[in-house]
Amino acid sequence: MARRAQKITQGDITRAAKGAAKAGLTVQHMEIDLERRIIRITGEAPPSAANDDLDQELAEFIHAKG
Repeated sequence: MARRAQKITQGDITRAAKGAAKAGLTVQHMEIDLERRIIRITGEAPPSAANDDLDQELAEFIHAKG
């Protein structure tokens, strides 16, 4: 007789989401197969404040130079 797959628990999903957040991802969608393997986590890395300031300065410079 074949073994049945273990059930996916809320704790499994929470651990996967927290791990992705620690890696710097914003979790928008997560897929976990019946064998409890994470297939896909989609999201974007949150922008950092330091890069935003530099990006703003660069945009202003480019706009001023035309």
